[in-house]
Amino acid sequence: MLGEHRRRPLRDIFAGTTVERVMRHGCRPVLMVNRAPAGPYRQAIAATDLSEHAARALRAAARLGLLDQARLTLLHAFEPPGLGALALADAPAAAVAAREADSAREAAAALAGFVAALDLPYRPEQRVVAGRAATVVKQAVEQARPDLLVIGTAGAGLLRRAVLGSVAAEVLAAVRCDALAVPPDAPR
Repeated sequence: MLGEHRRRPLRDIFAGTTVERVMRHGCRPVLMVNRAPAGPYRQAIAATDLSEHAARALRAAARLGLLDQARLTLLHAFEPPGLGALALADAPAAAVAAREADSAREAAAALAGFVAALDLPYRPEQRVVAGRAATVVKQAVEQARPDLLVIGTAGAGLLRRAVLGSVAAEVLAAVRCDALAVPPDAPR
């Protein structure tokens, strides 16, 4: 567990935040505490890209008891494929809207399958939002003001030590709620 993050923009650009440095060299979940404790977490958002990294983060949060009394929302950001081509082709707005709706349905079905495979003891709320992942997560946290954000980080081996993962790093640097960041398993 790490205490409140002091934001030092110039130093953080070159050396990274303390959380980033700890995660770069570790293989354990890190709870970044940004607020004074007021009891158990009541509202949590778990950012998911439907990967094993995201599933590992959720399992870690549950195993640590951080979600025991929390209302959990699973948030999946997606970028509808082909929208750029439709825009370049000057497609009618109705065609663009239809493609976005199809992509949203596909993302919702994929998220439902991901949740079912997790075999959680409770049913989390599921949200799919079109957009760039880091932007969607930051906006959701800003709007919902959860007590806790759960996020998995990607990367392996030497790459993980060099780069935390662009989405996780960007989100962790911006959020004001507590955040559980869970790196991949250590290489064996």
